[in-house]
Amino acid sequence: MTKNYLIDNKVVFYPNEHRLVPVGNHSGVETSLNLPVSRCLLLLIEHQNSIVSKDDFFDKAWMQRGTYVTANTFYQNISLLRKGLKSAGLSEEIIKTVPKKGLMLSGEVKVELYVPSFQATTASQSEKPASTPLITPGLQKEEKGITRKLNLSYRYKIGMFVISIIFLSLLMSYPFFVKQQEKYLDSYKLDSEMNGCQVYTPKKDKNLIRYVEFLQKNNITCLGSRMNTLFITMDKSAEYTSIIRCDSAAISNDTQCDSEFYFRGQNEK
Repeated sequence: MTKNYLIDNKVVFYPNEHRLVPVGNHSGVETSLNLPVSRCLLLLIEHQNSIVSKDDFFDKAWMQRGTYVTANTFYQNISLLRKGLKSAGLSEEIIKTVPKKGLMLSGEVKVELYVPSFQATTASQSEKPASTPLITPGLQKEEKGITRKLNLSYRYKIGMFVISIIFLSLLMSYPFFVKQQEKYLDSYKLDSEMNGCQVYTPKKDKNLIRYVEFLQKNNITCLGSRMNTLFITMDKSAEYTSIIRCDSAAISNDTQCDSEFYFRGQNEK
């Protein structure tokens, strides 16, 4: 049976459908999550009283499914998760950052299994004895034998198909993973140093002026902070801007980073 979760008595999380749905009269709107974001939230819920490390997120949300991503992608997905929770009517602060260790759900958050009332009624009705079909013993035994053979054959074929897909995905993704790990920073260039920040922007974006204007307009500074390396991405329409703040330009498992999203000038970390 699929497990769905009620968060703070305000929002229901449907992992299989990747949705956050407000309940009752609470503010918020139904919000769809992308697959990695949904997997990250499920991982936090399943380890509610524990810290989930960055390596665990990489493994459960991506690597076990044959996908390898950079730290930049990870932090962007965590930012999208916080934004999705806020859109559905929850506080972004229910996800706590534990420095140099990982993320966890706030101890004040209440999470419980969600069972709609109509499901409970259906479950009680299903406990009633079913009527016995009028089948002779010999015929019933023969039909069970045929059904069992068909089920085993079907499961075997499905299992082999899934294994083949996973193997091919791993085979095709491995060169890409190696290339990404070795040449991650090749996609960014150091454009300027401003307010104590080392500002990196995508190489393909030649319009440096808009980045400088954005930093000045939003009064972004790194003075007095060890998180003084900024990787900035801005879409063509300037509808949103993402900033990954790190303590080093050399991304590794020991690098400490935070992510920020700006929508039409409004900061949504």
